[in-house]
Amino acid sequence: MRIVIHATGMTRNNTGVGQYISHLLPHLLPRLTMAGCEVSVLVSPDADLSGLNGGAKMVPLPIARTKTIQRVFWEHVYVPVASWSADVYLSLMSVFPFSPVWGKRKLVLIQDILHVMHQANPSLYPWQCSRGRLFYINQTIKRTVNAADGIITLSQFVADGLHQYLGVAKDRLTVIPCGVDIRRFGANKDQEQSAQIRKRYGLPERFYLFVGSPAVHKNLRLVVEAFASNGNKQVFFPVAITHHKEAGSVFEQTARLIDERGLNDSFRFLGYVPQEDLPPLYAAAQALLYPSLHEGFGIPPLEAMASGTPVVTSNRASLPEVVGDAAIIIDPTQPEALVEALHKVNDALTRQSLIEKGLVRARAFSWERTAELMAKAIMP
Repeated sequence: MRIVIHATGMTRNNTGVGQYISHLLPHLLPRLTMAGCEVSVLVSPDADLSGLNGGAKMVPLPIARTKTIQRVFWEHVYVPVASWSADVYLSLMSVFPFSPVWGKRKLVLIQDILHVMHQANPSLYPWQCSRGRLFYINQTIKRTVNAADGIITLSQFVADGLHQYLGVAKDRLTVIPCGVDIRRFGANKDQEQSAQIRKRYGLPERFYLFVGSPAVHKNLRLVVEAFASNGNKQVFFPVAITHHKEAGSVFEQTARLIDERGLNDSFRFLGYVPQEDLPPLYAAAQALLYPSLHEGFGIPPLEAMASGTPVVTSNRASLPEVVGDAAIIIDPTQPEALVEALHKVNDALTRQSLIEKGLVRARAFSWERTAELMAKAIMP
C-alpha cells in the first residue's frame, strides 16, 4: 500500500497544527512501515525531522512555510502530483489542494471549524480575520469535506459541528483525540527545576500560566477583567503568557485594559517558549488558566494535568470533553467565575484533588493510542 501524508504544517518552531504533526508522526510512521506500507511525507523544508524515522520517505517542498503565497501555490500544484497512484492520501492540514488529488482513497484531518461556526454565529464564536480570508477558508473547507472519502476530527465537538454546519454524514466522521507525553511532562515536579525555570523567565514563586496566543477566542481578556475587578486580591498571582505582547487589532483592547488598570506587573509576556521549557514551566505554575471560547481539542490542559498542575478551563467547545471532572470548569464570559475558581484552586484540599484527578485523566490520552487509531483509519 502506498500512502502519501501531507504534513507541511510542521516547522522548527511548531505551534498548533505543527505541534500535532510533530507528536503524531514519530508514533504513526513506524506502524505504517512495519505493516509493509510505502510511506511518503510531504514536509516543509524548514521542518525539524530529527525525531522522524521508521522507514518513511521525507519529501520537502521547495518553499518554506513562512513564504505564504509561494507555499500555497506549490502546495496546490505539487501535492496533487505527489499523490498520483497513492492508495491513500492523508492531509493533516485540514484542507485539500485546489487541483484534483489522485489518491484512490482520500482522508483529511479537520482540526477545527471555528471559521465555519463564526460565520454562522459571530457572537458565540468570535474570530478576527478579513472577510476575504474568511470566505476563502470556508470555501476551501467545504470543498475538502465534499471531496474526502473519510474525515478525521480531534473531538466529538468538531465532529458534531461538521454534521450540524456542513451536513457531513456521521458515518463519514471518525474521532481520534490527541495525546500527551506522560514521560515528558510528568517528570518535572522538582523544586530545583522549578526555581531554574522561574529565574530564566523572571517569575515569582507563585504564578499562573496562560498557554497560547492572545487571539480573541483564547479569551485572555477574561483573565484581565478578573484581575481588574475589586475582589480579594490574595489569589491574584502574576500570569505568565507564552506569547509576545502584540500590537494590532487582535490584542489591542486587552492590552489597553492592562495598561489602563495598571496591571502590567500582573501579566508577564514571555514571548515564544521553546518546547524544552514547557514541561518545567507547567510544573512550576500554580495553575493553568485556559478559559478559551473555542477549541477543536485543547492540548495544554492535558499537558498541565500530566505535569501535576491544576487546570481552570472553559465550559465551551471541546474542553469539557478533554478534561472530564479533573479540572475547574467555568463560564468563560463571567470574570467573577474565574475569581471564584482562583480561590478554589488555591484551597489545599481542592488543589490536591485536582492534581490527583488530573494525573489519572492525562493517562487516558497518549500519542501511541492516537497513532494506533490513525493507522486503523488509514488501513481499515
